[in-house]
Amino acid sequence: MSARATILAAILMVCSLSPDLHSAELKGTVQAVMGKKITIKIQPDLLPNPGDKVEVFDEVPGIGEVALDCQWTVESIDGDLVTAVTEDKSGATAQQGYKAIIYSTSPRRPLAAVESKATETEQEERDATTEPEPVLVRQPAQQTETIAGSPQEPPVEEQKPARLPRIVFADNFDSENAGRGQLNYDRFRNWHLTSGAVDLIGKGFWDFFPEKGLYIDLDGNINKAGTLQTKNAFKLNPGTYRLEFDLAGHPLRGTNTTTVSLGRIYSEDFTLNVREPFRTISRDIQVSSVEHANIVFQHEGADNAGLILDNVRLTALADGQPPVVTPPVTVKDTKVEPIKPPQTKPPRKKTAYLGVLVVRHPGGGVKIVEVREDSPAEHAGLRSDDVILGIEEKQFNQRDFTTARFGQIISTMPTNKPLGFRIQRKTKKFNVWVQLREVDAKQIATRNQDVKTQVLSDFDKGKLLMEQRNYTAAIECFRKTLESRPRESYQALGICYYHNGLFRDGLNNIVKAYKMDRRSPLNVFYLAACSDKLGNSRDAIYYYKRYLGMRHNDSQMQATARTRLNALTAANRNKQQETAQKVLQIVDAIIKETRE
Repeated sequence: MSARATILAAILMVCSLSPDLHSAELKGTVQAVMGKKITIKIQPDLLPNPGDKVEVFDEVPGIGEVALDCQWTVESIDGDLVTAVTEDKSGATAQQGYKAIIYSTSPRRPLAAVESKATETEQEERDATTEPEPVLVRQPAQQTETIAGSPQEPPVEEQKPARLPRIVFADNFDSENAGRGQLNYDRFRNWHLTSGAVDLIGKGFWDFFPEKGLYIDLDGNINKAGTLQTKNAFKLNPGTYRLEFDLAGHPLRGTNTTTVSLGRIYSEDFTLNVREPFRTISRDIQVSSVEHANIVFQHEGADNAGLILDNVRLTALADGQPPVVTPPVTVKDTKVEPIKPPQTKPPRKKTAYLGVLVVRHPGGGVKIVEVREDSPAEHAGLRSDDVILGIEEKQFNQRDFTTARFGQIISTMPTNKPLGFRIQRKTKKFNVWVQLREVDAKQIATRNQDVKTQVLSDFDKGKLLMEQRNYTAAIECFRKTLESRPRESYQALGICYYHNGLFRDGLNNIVKAYKMDRRSPLNVFYLAACSDKLGNSRDAIYYYKRYLGMRHNDSQMQATARTRLNALTAANRNKQQETAQKVLQIVDAIIKETRE
């Protein structure tokens, strides 16, 4: 082997094995997220070193790739998998599938690639029969030695890539609760629930928008809407920030309002009607001085049906970023223009089918009065007079729970899996698994109308008419059941007469019901209410006090009793004072006459 060939092979080996390669950007994809650590898959042709810096990017529609406002550092390398860790507490969270770039100042070639390169060089030397042509070898970037007397080129400054917008915070809720929905959820990774309740729904659990993954109903199931606040207060340097989030109206009922704020910098109210589709709301916010701010969603109302929230994101925009243009969003006290449906014939609406006819149950839930033949309810073994107390995690223990609300809940239930029904049969409570069936909604509505008047007993007809506030017709039904069900019928008659303004008749029937059941809160309340309307304040005060000392879940009736008791007690006290003053005046007059 010639000396020249030997020198050439040595130079190639040194260049191959040298760790001092030019700096490189190693691109990869986030494979897993484990708290402060992430795993990135890269191409194995070049490997980073521990301590190299890592940035993670998300694809934002209308902006492009945006870097998360958080930096990771390479911790370990295992083949083409790189583990990076961060101590940043800004709240920016990487997610699986995000793009990543590792900025390595001296990337390494895998050992196998180096050995392969050396083998190829030795083979070339053995096969060479002529002197090889001169080869240009690029020197390492760190080499600064120059030949004396030769002109030295000025150093070339390394051009850094333009700074992209930074994601300060992003959350789509899909990783919450191991990807499962839950009512009254409060164990958020990135949020504090500071008041009320919210529901984590979607992915087959109360799923009104199947394409959205998991999302939040901002009014949970405790009759008090929730307030969500980010766990971290973000440090916002002067500049422009873009706050984005998806909102939709509740699919079942109600017009709802939520207040969205970013610290003291920004606050705005948003009102959407029932069944408003999802829309992305975007606001560009100017920060003039350093601020520390939380993102807050504060919902109004207490009807267990709130606005639907998803995809919350806060981005620090780069200089010169164009302002966002979004369609107008209705703010509080204004009307939302309805979205016009497409001019095509809509498909026939489907609904989940259970196959029972129910009435409201006084103790909460609904009572089955008929089980349809060949229905899911019949196949599951449900019977007439069974009481449905709840489905899955949804409990029907409110005294104001209606059959209409039950029908809405059933219609939105999934039909592709069995559901757990909580049943009370006489004194026993147990669970039954029922798989609902998907049927035509119009057909079910017609069938319900046809059978209501055929299968209901007079008492159940009366209860149904009471729900519809048709008290006059309900009275006729309850009169027919006085012999078969005297206690319930006298109570129902008293309530109907009271709501029709016939307080004397109401009191007479409630007294009969009270003699049969002195522990019923309804009997005690309506004794007080009828006495109050008839001007008998002494009896009204007595029975209002008794009612408030009993356990009763109707918050509206409790509030009414407390208000009227305070008013009657104050009026009675004033009356006693007036009477005492009159007695003193009479005594003074008698004494004066005696002296004269």
